[in-house]
Amino acid sequence: MDGKKLKKISDKEFETLEDKKLFKESIASFQLPLRNLEIITNSHVHEKDWDILSQKPVLDNIKTELSQSQILLGTVDRFHEQISFYHCRVDEDDNEIISAHASFEDMTVRLTAGTPTKDQKIPDGLYHGSMYYIESDPLDVYPSNLEQDRFNFNLSIPEQHFHSLIDALRADPKSTLKIGVHVCTFRDDGYKKIHLIPPNGAYAFVNYAGVKSKHGLHVYDTHNNREETPYQHTSPEQITSEKILAQLQSNNRWLSAIAIMVTVALVIVLL
Repeated sequence: MDGKKLKKISDKEFETLEDKKLFKESIASFQLPLRNLEIITNSHVHEKDWDILSQKPVLDNIKTELSQSQILLGTVDRFHEQISFYHCRVDEDDNEIISAHASFEDMTVRLTAGTPTKDQKIPDGLYHGSMYYIESDPLDVYPSNLEQDRFNFNLSIPEQHFHSLIDALRADPKSTLKIGVHVCTFRDDGYKKIHLIPPNGAYAFVNYAGVKSKHGLHVYDTHNNREETPYQHTSPEQITSEKILAQLQSNNRWLSAIAIMVTVALVIVLL
């Protein structure tokens, strides 16, 4: 499929030029297990008036704009789904022609708290996001945009759900996050596992977002030998306390060694 060209038949259909196969609107549902999670909190205090023609005094261009926002970033860890995604590129000579190209880079995910957006193309009340692909400039030797040359997800969920996820992740640094999504793609019946993402991206919706945290006793089956292993759930405060205790114990060992050496020296002197 890589490199194949397709012609736009309508907003809901593309046809391959070579074998005349139709790719129709479809919905791909799959899971995104995430790694390298980052929680970014932004606090905004002041804004600057961008009216460069304004005759107001300089300080009058600064105004208070208090707000806070949080972003959850992650990289998709080992995409196990039996689905292949191809990003589409508009042909230079005919904007009705696109070509499909494979992507082998890690996918990135950006999750935020949002509100249902009113859009004429989608029903009211949906928290919609997008799946898109950004191509880097081949002449740019040092691209600065980390989203380039890979698929990206920009997703949103209700604010209450978002803050619940953040609280759960912060409560246990060892917890994991998996997000289920529905993406509006184009798919051919003959290529059921191949999905095309249009040049301008595709609508994406969060199905669920789940935080998994292990607690208590866990049973593992290693070579058919069942072994009970207690899982040690450690909070950030416990980790800090353990580090301090280990340091104190190390210092005590040094002090004990010094005391023994001093005692031995005194005995030798007295003899």
